[in-house]
Amino acid sequence: MRRRDFIRQTILAAAALRGAAASGSSPVVATAGVGAPMLNIYVDPRHGNDANDGRVPRTAAPGHGPLASLPAARDLLRRMRKARAVPAGGATVYLSLGSHVLTEALQLLPQDSGTPNGPIVFTSASPRRPALITGGRTIRGWRVNAQGHWEVTLPDVAAGKWYFSQLFVNGRRRYRPRFPVDNYYTISGRIPRLAGHVGDDGFGFSGAQFNAAWHNVADVEVLCFLEWFMARMRIAHIDMARHTVRFT
Repeated sequence: MRRRDFIRQTILAAAALRGAAASGSSPVVATAGVGAPMLNIYVDPRHGNDANDGRVPRTAAPGHGPLASLPAARDLLRRMRKARAVPAGGATVYLSLGSHVLTEALQLLPQDSGTPNGPIVFTSASPRRPALITGGRTIRGWRVNAQGHWEVTLPDVAAGKWYFSQLFVNGRRRYRPRFPVDNYYTISGRIPRLAGHVGDDGFGFSGAQFNAAWHNVADVEVLCFLEWFMARMRIAHIDMARHTVRFT
């Protein structure tokens, strides 16, 4: 096939897809040019339902509309692959604009992979505005206290059922208090690890770098910078007499 004919067929195929979308119908399998057929799946947390078939971006009939979550799209692809219903051209999962909130990690295994000629792609429905995939939770109920600080009470955190270490306000990260305010502390020396532990589980410190009287010792994260990575460790015990700290 000459290049001019290939371009013409591709343009005609794209025009047919646009016409189908304008008429209110969205094809389940779309073919661009001479390529292999490809499956489109749509996810929309606001207007979708995980009981839908995921084949169209807007609900057209009961059960015929977008899915509501990424796990549902993954599971649908798994079922279709098992039934050999995924086209040779692979599949594209289109995510609607806005936030796609994950309540748990989205696990993708080797079985979820596509092939070089039939990739499995998760992408935003808009080429100009990305969809946001987030595991964050919205915290409501903020109030200003007598000191002029914003505060909120989270019962699940107080009960130890939930913990978080990152907070974003209007899309901007709010950093936690840190010691020292500038520069870094240095480790004064290594200490023997406890029986049954693998690797270093503590170290010696100098002066007042740590304080056993801190009311929230269990919430303190110690960031240790090593040669090629950084370790985040929670404090288990501070020995002020020996100037040592142990980690969980």
